[in-house]
Amino acid sequence: MRRFQVKSVVALAMTVAALGVTACGDDGGSAADVMDDTSATSGDTSASDALAEDSFAPADTAVAADTAVAADTAVATDTAVATDTAVATDTATPQDTATTDTEPGPAPVVAPGCIDGQYDETLPDDTASVTALANAYSAASYTTFIDQVLATRYPVGQYLVARGVAEYTQQSCVAIFAQGSTGTAKQLLGQLSTIVHECGHFLDGARGTFSGNTYVFRPDLAITCDGGDSRDRFGNTFARSEITKDEYDALWPNDFYKDTYLVGAGSEQGFNMVAEEAVQYVNSLATDWAFRDNLGSGVSISARDGILTFLFYIERYLRWARLNDAQAHQFLLSTPCWRRVILTIWGRAWLYIDESEGISSLGIDDAELLDLVLRPELLEEIDRVRAAEGCP
Repeated sequence: MRRFQVKSVVALAMTVAALGVTACGDDGGSAADVMDDTSATSGDTSASDALAEDSFAPADTAVAADTAVAADTAVATDTAVATDTAVATDTATPQDTATTDTEPGPAPVVAPGCIDGQYDETLPDDTASVTALANAYSAASYTTFIDQVLATRYPVGQYLVARGVAEYTQQSCVAIFAQGSTGTAKQLLGQLSTIVHECGHFLDGARGTFSGNTYVFRPDLAITCDGGDSRDRFGNTFARSEITKDEYDALWPNDFYKDTYLVGAGSEQGFNMVAEEAVQYVNSLATDWAFRDNLGSGVSISARDGILTFLFYIERYLRWARLNDAQAHQFLLSTPCWRRVILTIWGRAWLYIDESEGISSLGIDDAELLDLVLRPELLEEIDRVRAAEGCP
């Protein structure tokens, strides 16, 4: 029987006062929406953690606190690896049992002549050894360890964490999201995708403007777009919760991201935060792919599920806008900045989805989600963005 454990679901589950966040005026959602990466593991671990709500108090550069679960002030420990004191042999990945598939794969989902198909970045070095660093690990210097192992395997992640700490000065994303996971090197390695994900939010929030959102994709590429929040939040789009009214909602009853992002507190946010979460779920997958040799035997996590879910949300949002909110659709497709964000997310996501294809440890329901994302009528929504961009 499959059981799920939500991994590292603190998502700033403390009160605003406890974190010292100063609430500012509504800026249309420029600040980073701090969320846990809601990765889940299957196997022998127990479902002991509660999924945090995505509540968001708009502020010009402040990261919002999640007041929905204020009693949970610590990052959950991954009980599957908490007792180990050494990293699994990092030159082998026995859990990466790629399934043999003799059928042809799907047609390319990026366009070579457009922004998405031209996106590239240096992939993590998943074979670089971190054994020496793990063997020398000291909980007293856990921040140095995080920096060193990311530098070794995933320099983009190292940049996001380092700059997230340096530029968002109200609180440390590392201190918050490493809580409860610093006991051993293996345990902390298992928390890295959450730390990179959340520090990415902090960095985007720090660089956001009063009316706009900044998306940092890599050290040399950041895009800032204005007006992407919902109209109720002084933007030009609609609440992301609206897509739960479409015909695709019933096609994915197992969507355990839905309650966090599309229902309840925070679901009033607009397209800007759909894009923000998609950016960070790519970072989650990249980190989990880079450090997948740290996973226990037989354990699977939702690394692929997260970004596939948000590609599904982006497609559905664009379709709902086109069919039900022509003004919002026109805004997104007629604004070069938002077209560039959408296509950059799309291209970067598929870089890591393709790289992680067939690695059973990095997905739970990813095959089913992939089928949904690849529905022709949904892929047409991305084609429309390309057409608006003038791509061949």
